[in-house]
Amino acid sequence: MHVPVAATPPPCNWHRADILCAIRKAGSSLSALSREAGLSSSSLSNVFYRPWPRAERIIADFLNKHPAEIWPERYR
Repeated sequence: MHVPVAATPPPCNWHRADILCAIRKAGSSLSALSREAGLSSSSLSNVFYRPWPRAERIIADFLNKHPAEIWPERYR
């Protein structure tokens, strides 16, 4: 008899609040990261609504992560 193995669910993107919290815990804010990158203070918030590789890289680098760890659904 064959018993089906439960499929591992695909990884999910980090929740927006988790990303913001991780940035805060690391000692900064999304608006500060935006300004440090030469963008307007609200620019990086667009990463929560649509894929933007440059913004994803800025945030991931700050958190010492690869963007695919934070947004796996965008990097399949």
